[in-house]
Amino acid sequence: MSGAAGGAASEAAGGTVTESMGGSPAAHPHRAELILVLVTAAWGLTFPLIKNALADATPMSFIALRFTLAALLLLPFLRGPLRVPDRRAARDGVLLGVMFAVGFAFQTFGLAHTTASKSAFLTGTCVLLVPALSWLLERERPPLASVAGALLAVLGIGLLTRPEDMRMNLGDVLTLGCALVFGLEIVALQVFSRRHRPWGLMWPAIATTAFLAALATPLESPRVDWTPRLAAALAFTGVIATAIALVLHMRWQKETTAVRAAVLYSLEPVFALLFAAALFGERMPPLSLLGGAAIVGGVLVSELGKIAPPPGGRP
Repeated sequence: MSGAAGGAASEAAGGTVTESMGGSPAAHPHRAELILVLVTAAWGLTFPLIKNALADATPMSFIALRFTLAALLLLPFLRGPLRVPDRRAARDGVLLGVMFAVGFAFQTFGLAHTTASKSAFLTGTCVLLVPALSWLLERERPPLASVAGALLAVLGIGLLTRPEDMRMNLGDVLTLGCALVFGLEIVALQVFSRRHRPWGLMWPAIATTAFLAALATPLESPRVDWTPRLAAALAFTGVIATAIALVLHMRWQKETTAVRAAVLYSLEPVFALLFAAALFGERMPPLSLLGGAAIVGGVLVSELGKIAPPPGGRP
């Protein structure tokens, strides 16, 4: 759905989406995808920062602090662009927050029972799940180029993270649950942002994530030691990677497709490795470089599919 037809459908469903967000869906696809790449880079930087910070805080405690900080920072904007227009928008925002919280919980507790490399690979399979979920939930068959790009990106994630074996344990099952939830979140956001102002979904989603993460902290014997590296990690992840990046994520994803957005998000481990190398001197072996190249190739395949005319049709 794009152009005038997409804008009309958004107005019919959400009332003021086009007027309040500055354009119809897919009006600026290239700008949207550039912004999503920058968002993905910010998320990639969180990996080395959080890895350091977890020496000073338990995982769910860190998640609760991160999202609470973001919710408090965005609170003054509830009377402006972040205003939730109605109960239906609030309900959908809460549902997105539940997906965020459950996805992070599955990933965090899964890491206690599996290796980091296998967890990264299994989490990355959300890219592969999005085309199927989009087809199932939206009844819209994804373009072949997007599917091919997603498959190539998943192959790249596998090479990038170098899983040493494919035997499944409890941690693997939990991490697959994380991938499924994150895949659902990408598709759900695509649907919800057509019904409502995307910024109006943001605060309920962030506040719900903070609330549920705080409820989950007793499950891990919570610990927080206030150090400069923890404060720096919370400042970046709470302000840049959550309060700002998630707003941009919700604002701009609607102007591309869920599948293409998922392929762009698959660049996250590439950025994570680059930042880890720059900040901590970690070196990428040749297999990791090949995996990064495959992910970039997946993005290019998906992007080139945009300009290819449909079979039997016109450009």
